[in-house]
Amino acid sequence: MMKIYLFLLLLCLKGFAQVERKVLTQAVLPECKNDFNPKLCSEQKLVDLLSSTITNEAISDLPESNKDYFSLSAFFVTGRDGKVIPGHTEVRSESIKLKEEIKLYINSKLPNVTPKDLKFKEQRSTHLVNLTFFRNPETGNYYIAYPSEIKEKKINPDYITYDNPALFPGCVSEGLSIAEQLECTQKKTLQNIQKKYSQPVKIPLYMEITVIVDSDGHISVDKIMGSSPDEYEKEVYRVINSFPNIQPAMIHGIATSTSFGVGRLIFK
Repeated sequence: MMKIYLFLLLLCLKGFAQVERKVLTQAVLPECKNDFNPKLCSEQKLVDLLSSTITNEAISDLPESNKDYFSLSAFFVTGRDGKVIPGHTEVRSESIKLKEEIKLYINSKLPNVTPKDLKFKEQRSTHLVNLTFFRNPETGNYYIAYPSEIKEKKINPDYITYDNPALFPGCVSEGLSIAEQLECTQKKTLQNIQKKYSQPVKIPLYMEITVIVDSDGHISVDKIMGSSPDEYEKEVYRVINSFPNIQPAMIHGIATSTSFGVGRLIFK
């Protein structure tokens, strides 16, 4: 009797684990597949991997005008087998040597990734790393600059960019820049959450909401931060899960998964 009970318990636990398994909307490095946020974990480790290949020799051909800073923009695509598809790889930098080093590393040395879930129509995954390095005048070493530092110094790195961000209906317009299209999508997403939110709110609260739009255009909650009890957050999940699919982000003609903040949902 005890054996039967244990067997049934194991079956239940196995079923629960399958239900709780995260759906990978994007291929990730193997060590990140079970992380709380696999995509973010993989992006951070990819930055570490590419940064580790940057040596003084690799950037020895930097032009004099770029001795105080330089940029690195790397784009590549992985297939259903988790391997890099070399024909899609593109690398930009002021250093020709660094471009060659990074491209060689991506195409022949980068570990195979864990592919995205089979349910997605587009089985390829895109990967994009955009970095700018500043030189520390005291040590002579380079460090990864924050976006605010880049903006403050009025530097415009030659980054690879998306063809378009994820687009909510009404935000598709040739007259809008990529930044304006994203702002439009963020605004309309928040407006629709506010419109469809039906949970009675009895206390003042706010929620900072980040969503994921996968390569099929399905919107889901990435994370919620703020002062909201569980029952209010559950309503946000319900509302966002009811949204129709939207146009996914595209880069180099390939539909890809992206995440973005939609702003602050406030109840007074």
